[in-house]
Amino acid sequence: MAAMANLVIAAAADEAYAWPSVVALLSAAARSTAAVACLLLSDGIEAGTRRELARAFAAQGVDCEIADVDLEPFSHFPTQVHLTRATYARLLVPSLAQELGPRTVYLDADTLTFGDLAELASFPLDGKPVGACIGGSVGHWYGIQDWQERGYDPSAPIFNPGVMLIDNEQWLREGVTPNVLAMLEQRPELAQFFADQSVLNSAVYGRWKVLPPRWNRTIHRGPSVRIGPLLLSRRERVNLSRLGILHYFERVKPWDRRYPPGPFLQIYRSAWKRFIDAPLPPARTYIDWVRDRHALKSAGAEPIA
Repeated sequence: MAAMANLVIAAAADEAYAWPSVVALLSAAARSTAAVACLLLSDGIEAGTRRELARAFAAQGVDCEIADVDLEPFSHFPTQVHLTRATYARLLVPSLAQELGPRTVYLDADTLTFGDLAELASFPLDGKPVGACIGGSVGHWYGIQDWQERGYDPSAPIFNPGVMLIDNEQWLREGVTPNVLAMLEQRPELAQFFADQSVLNSAVYGRWKVLPPRWNRTIHRGPSVRIGPLLLSRRERVNLSRLGILHYFERVKPWDRRYPPGPFLQIYRSAWKRFIDAPLPPARTYIDWVRDRHALKSAGAEPIA
């Protein structure tokens, strides 16, 4: 990549999340009128898969650097089913992205972009290292775990780091990553719920810029219907015409057959088929979904989707 991009779009993945990460990156690149470069941090993605990923980017005419990262130092930090060791790789993004562009939009693998990222390329960060959407408060159970010890305001907002706008130089200047790693080494239990979310929010407490909520619209899974641009479920009301980034943040992902039927699932599957040539399990119909839930309840199990 010879020329600097206006914006770097970055993700991190292991073998299991490689293809979803490509969907996240390409859906963002396709929507941007600003010059972008993609960066995929690889935690052991196999050589054959890497070749297929590279072909997927080339087919869309998108430059992407697939960079190997050593995450062995992160191996002793807590993980969950959908929060793997690769989740911590986002802490390494600014140091790798600074040679590609001044700003980075970091995306979790379970995101789908609908808005023009050119807006974020020029969004005022006012000297702060990161911009993100409000995802709760400091004193919440998934907030900053040691807020009382640090004397933080429990009502202050925190952000969900699944979507971040990063000023690469400012992040590095303020030593955000070393600060997070130092806190994790000292208190790894602070990562027991959502990986680095608590400590990352602590490291930039009072030093991050709030983005409009449309840039990280998290949704709870559930059957849904569509009325024009409106996607509706029991807990959600999303207007696609005003949406920036949709975030399927819960444990069951839209590439999993267990994901509930409806337009939230359909738009993801459509994007997958548009951008990559990788198999997806058959989607469940509403009848399948009802039958599966009934079978689980009859067996005394709690349905997860």
